[in-house]
Amino acid sequence: MTQLRHLSIGEDAIHVLTAATDGYIAIWTSRRKHEGAEKLDFDEFGLTAITKLHQSTIKSLDICIEESTSGSRWLVVTGGDDNILGFLDLEGINALGEVRILGKYRIKSAHAAAVTGLSILRAKAGVMDVATASNDQRVKVWRAARNGHSGRHVMRVAMVENRYSSVADAGDLEVIAPGRLMVGGVGMEVWDV
Repeated sequence: MTQLRHLSIGEDAIHVLTAATDGYIAIWTSRRKHEGAEKLDFDEFGLTAITKLHQSTIKSLDICIEESTSGSRWLVVTGGDDNILGFLDLEGINALGEVRILGKYRIKSAHAAAVTGLSILRAKAGVMDVATASNDQRVKVWRAARNGHSGRHVMRVAMVENRYSSVADAGDLEVIAPGRLMVGGVGMEVWDV
């Protein structure tokens, strides 16, 4: 496994998302053992959902969480060894805490080399900006917009910035303050975005 994130921690279920070297995203769930059990008394984790998003290793990952009265919705963004930028749209569908995959989307050749770092810059009302970095010494910003019409879930993604970075072998990106992005590798730089 290369990445692990908590999707949700509730009274009755805990959901964890993992990414691995085989290009798969997996969702694991642990449920409370029985009615009246203590809050920390949960079963072992079991596989809830799995989907292949990349050809090989998932090197970078970030998640945007949207809470609403109808439940939770997550947009998972991934970068891989295969130069692909991936998006996975997930939804919590009922009180038992089940998770459903609404869609997956891939941007092939997002970079000329592995996508080694990414970070969600901002997200609001189904639109998000994502920054990516790669060994190709480029930092790119992508705008992803989610729309669902007539039961279909569609994601539109466009590159809005493509800049040279003087950081060689970029390993990761991190939003360090609103509008400030740090690129780390052989050296560091801070970008205003």
